[in-house]
Amino acid sequence: YIFLEFKDRAAAEEAVRQRNNYKLDKQHTFLCNLFTDFEKYDNIPEEFVAPVPEPYKDLGNMSYYLLDENCFDQFSIIFDGGTTTAIYLNAVPEAIEIAKRERWTETYVRWSPRGTYLTTFHGKGIALWGGEEFRQVQKFSHSGVQFIDFSPCEKLTM
Repeated sequence: YIFLEFKDRAAAEEAVRQRNNYKLDKQHTFLCNLFTDFEKYDNIPEEFVAPVPEPYKDLGNMSYYLLDENCFDQFSIIFDGGTTTAIYLNAVPEAIEIAKRERWTETYVRWSPRGTYLTTFHGKGIALWGGEEFRQVQKFSHSGVQFIDFSPCEKLTM
């Protein structure tokens, strides 16, 4: 064990964020907690209380692009030095821009196999976007993600 003192709570939380679960070697992982977390872990109730389910959130028609009578594919382009990401329909004679955002991703994007989801990669994890307006569907926190894969039918199985 080691106890470190920081100038303020924000600095301590940043140290925990950066160093928790750091792989020291193949069999050892460095764990980092705030001192105040000990109270939280010490006061665990004896009896399990099931979490309250979140209300259903209608995401709209996630497969709206399949209704396009011309069956145009969608594609993404990252430009302006990696700061801008745009989504286009591969229309004839000119591609049509359907979405464009600054700092949508930190590195690159990846489409799901059927094109339902667009995945953006960030330092703290990944985000899934979908629907006609490319709203955020889900975030997954996991620092340093470099590769993801989808099931062929885009169904989550664990």
